[in-house]
Amino acid sequence: MEDGGDEYGAQVSDGWSRKTSAAMTGASRLSRTSLLLWAVGPVLELSAVAAATAVFPEVAEASVFGSPWTEVVLIGALCATLVGVLMARRSSGPSSGRRWGVAAVLWILAGVVALVTTWFFMSGRWLVYGVLLAHSAVSMFVIAQQVTRAPVNEHPSAVASR
Repeated sequence: MEDGGDEYGAQVSDGWSRKTSAAMTGASRLSRTSLLLWAVGPVLELSAVAAATAVFPEVAEASVFGSPWTEVVLIGALCATLVGVLMARRSSGPSSGRRWGVAAVLWILAGVVALVTTWFFMSGRWLVYGVLLAHSAVSMFVIAQQVTRAPVNEHPSAVASR
């Protein structure tokens, strides 16, 4: 095996290069703009469906949890999404345990939002709210994935030794 290595990986004898884990994880992260575009949907959609559940009793009847608890779940999912976006955007931040904790909360709440989505689909009357919540659930899963891929604080001596 030849060592023609730069920061992207070592070159193998057959001419192909293998990427290191640092190069692979850097390439798999979304840009800040993409992350914010993924966040726009849940911010608008979760708040719109929560407001519709609060204002229109017919929409609350079609929901799985009823009026007050559907609003609580959707506003909680909105807040968790915002925290997840902030954690994923920061280049240095909380420990990986905290990141995984926020990602787990996002995954759980995205599953609950998906449950509310299926309930709206099954009701047959409020399909548009189901479509909005389905998009929000997918976006929450993507944001949770990006929270786990965000870089973790490194000790300054580890950075200086590079």
